[in-house]
Amino acid sequence: MSWYVDSSVILASVFEEPNSIELSSVLKDHPVTSRLSSVEVLRAVTKFNDLLLPRAQQLLTQFSFVDISNTILNRAESYSSEITVKAADAIHLATAETISPLIDGVITLDKQMVTNAQKLKLTLY
Repeated sequence: MSWYVDSSVILASVFEEPNSIELSSVLKDHPVTSRLSSVEVLRAVTKFNDLLLPRAQQLLTQFSFVDISNTILNRAESYSSEITVKAADAIHLATAETISPLIDGVITLDKQMVTNAQKLKLTLY
């Protein structure tokens, strides 16, 4: 099995932030992420430090991507008010929920994502 990794983890690794998770062991297990992560990561890197684009692009090649299907969008749209994330994170959660039988759980550095993943009974790293 593998882990669903959201863009907060990928960006922390690209920018070598002190709170970043050591991804080497996770990368061995063929992690997955939403196609949305690629957009989020590449846009953020382009905006804040485009010299890191090659690093970001290389890191992204180590992930399997889940396309944003109508099923995922419908799930993200239908979350109750108990799920308190914005649209992009709702798509991440809906993606992880949709593929939950195929993954070990979710890896995120975002506190809102942690709180909401717990509400959805998703396993956290």
